[in-house]
Amino acid sequence: MNVNLLIGSFSEDREESIQFYWKDLARGTPGENANLHFQHVKADMKCFGCGGALGFDDKGSICAYCQDNNSQLSSGEDVKLESIEVA
Repeated sequence: MNVNLLIGSFSEDREESIQFYWKDLARGTPGENANLHFQHVKADMKCFGCGGALGFDDKGSICAYCQDNNSQLSSGEDVKLESIEVA
């Protein structure tokens, strides 16, 4: 079994922590011997000035469309289950 996870670049969770706790949480379940696979994804921001969606980069929180600096992370702080592959 393979468990595929997406980790946002601003997530507080780390691969090592997830793997450590998975061993305890999955014990005695069908996922006990699963291989965890991680894909890191970039954070996205939403501009409150124009509603535009933009990727977070070195420029920080300045909107590339309207140059407003009033934006907020819309994704990138979480861990998501992408898929489970069962052989």
